Amino acid sequence: MAPTIDITNTSVRLTWTLGFNGNAALTGGSVSYTAISNGVGSGQSSFTGETVIEYTVTGLLPFTTYRFSVSVTNSVGDSTVQTVEATTIANAPNAPTLDSVTPVNSTALEATWRDNTDPMIQSAVITYSVVYYQQGQDSSSVTLTVNAPTTTVMIGGLSKGTHYIVQVYATNTIGSSSSSNLLTTRTNIDSPSPATDITGLTQLCIGKD
Repeated sequence: MAPTIDITNTSVRLTWTLGFNGNAALTGGSVSYTAISNGVGSGQSSFTGETVIEYTVTGLLPFTTYRFSVSVTNSVGDSTVQTVEATTIANAPNAPTLDSVTPVNSTALEATWRDNTDPMIQSAVITYSVVYYQQGQDSSSVTLTVNAPTTTVMIGGLSKGTHYIVQVYATNTIGSSSSSNLLTTRTNIDSPSPATDITGLTQLCIGKD
C-alpha cells in the first residue's frame, strides 16, 4: 500500500494501492502528517469507505518537507502504517525593492535593488530582469538580465538629458515575481564645450610728439 504523491505549493495528494483486507471489509482509514523541515505543523484526518485509494492534504506551507502516514481499517483494527516524505513546491519570489537609479553620466544610469525572498517558502532567485524605457514610451522597453546574487547594473546607451523609468523582476525555478516599485531618473546633460579659436582686437595708440 505504498503511497505515491501529487504535489502543489500548499497541498499533497496521496494515492495508494489497497492490499489484502484481512478477510473483512475495509471501513476507512487515516492520514496523518508532520513537518520535518522549514517550521512546524502536523495534523490527522480520517476517511471512510471500503475502496478509498487517495486523499489530499491541504493547508500546507510552501517549500516544506512533510512525512505522511497512511493506514486503513477493517472491523479487526488498523493496518501497518505506510509512510512517505514529500516537499511542497516553493513559491515564486517576492518583488524586489528598487532602492535607487542614479545618473552616471549623460548616457548611463546605475540601478540598485534589494532581494526580498523569504527562504522559508521561496527558493533562491536565479536571475533579475531590469526593465527600462523612456518616460511615456513604455511600449519600447528594454530588458537586461542580471544573474543573482548581483543586485546592481549599469544601464548604458541612453539619450542625454532624458527621463527613464526603471523596474525590476526576480525569477526563481518556480516563476517570476511581480514588479518592483518604479523609479524615474534623468540622465545628465553634458557641460558645454570650451570656446575655441578666440581672436581679439589690438588697439594702437598713436601719441603726439
